[in-house]
Amino acid sequence: MSTVICPNCKYHNTEFDLNCFKCGHAFSPEEREKLVKENEMRHFHDSHKSSGEHHHEYKVQRKLNLISFGIFKVGFAEILVPIIAVLLLTILVFLMVIK
Repeated sequence: MSTVICPNCKYHNTEFDLNCFKCGHAFSPEEREKLVKENEMRHFHDSHKSSGEHHHEYKVQRKLNLISFGIFKVGFAEILVPIIAVLLLTILVFLMVIK
């Protein structure tokens, strides 16, 4: 659930509140939507700032995450993990058959 910061008193309200609990400011639907988007963008930027110090270490991983396959936009990891599992199971069955 997202929050709405009252433009008058800076009190944090839920996105479903029609009025500010502290000062009583009435939120119009358009204003509430705008404030929710602003708050989400603020959280997005804050989370990226805090993780930015190690951001350079994951260049390869970011590139792999950009690769997508098929109509469902399945990422590289979602394809690679089942392939590795099938290969390991195949090797296991092969070793069991040899004995």
